[in-house]
Amino acid sequence: MEIRKVGLSDLFSQLGSSFELVAGHPGRFALASIYSVLVPLVLMTLVIGGGYLFARFDETQAAALLKALQEQQPEILIYIYLYIVLVYLALVPLFAGWLILCRQTDSGISASAVTPFSLYTSRTAWIKLVPYFIVGTLFYIAFIYLFELLMLVFGIDMQAASRSMDPNAGGDPMAALTLGSSYWTAVCLSAILGFFLQAMLYLGFAQCALTESSLSESLKAGVAGVLKNLLPIFSFALLIIIALVLVTLFGILAVVVLNIIHEGMTTVLGGLIMLLLLLFGYPIGFAFLYYVWNGILGDARQSEDRELPA
Repeated sequence: MEIRKVGLSDLFSQLGSSFELVAGHPGRFALASIYSVLVPLVLMTLVIGGGYLFARFDETQAAALLKALQEQQPEILIYIYLYIVLVYLALVPLFAGWLILCRQTDSGISASAVTPFSLYTSRTAWIKLVPYFIVGTLFYIAFIYLFELLMLVFGIDMQAASRSMDPNAGGDPMAALTLGSSYWTAVCLSAILGFFLQAMLYLGFAQCALTESSLSESLKAGVAGVLKNLLPIFSFALLIIIALVLVTLFGILAVVVLNIIHEGMTTVLGGLIMLLLLLFGYPIGFAFLYYVWNGILGDARQSEDRELPA
């Protein structure tokens, strides 16, 4: 497997290709987004419905559970985190299916709005992708934890500082003004580390989903691919953040102007933007990951349609 270097211009070109891919098949991707959003909505509905029925049949226990949630009792938080993990595990084949949809659409291979769900019937996909997600998550947590331990060596307790600003833990948000530059430097370094770790895991996930590489091979490919392209990836992310800040400022200015013209225009424009994000946010994000993977790790052999066997 060849790991290629890409430049900053290549990443922007891949972002442009993502928009072109989605714009060329708007109906397919929009419908796939709607189907994909319905899955977590159904899961949430089941949980909320179950909670409602529980409250109806046992109001005392329901009140005690709500109080425990408000107090963030550890035993309750464990159940919540476990539920979140199970939901993510259930969505892992869907994420991989989105990458397959992007590859098939890009290659001109027959695909539809339900292609993202195609891996749910694949035993091989579950065996490969779910363990990758679990190992990748542990990999991420371990490195962040090691970083915080390293900061302790330099006298910076990031967890204690975070609690001092958390009102739910009895802290004061204004305490942020009293924290020294060393803490905020550590926060910035932690954010940068977290970004690169996520980039490695996303790239490795694409390798795992789109090729026959094993879990360890995919993880190694993701790490090596990002390390080989550290500077352009960081530069690209920085420029995107700056662009988002500028867009946000422009949006605030636009809201002020529209409110002066007519208050209802702000609501209409906001609703339109939310609808566009709902329909095309997923497709553009997964298409970009696909093109980045194809540019760094993909090759002609891997670009052929090779779905995981059932």
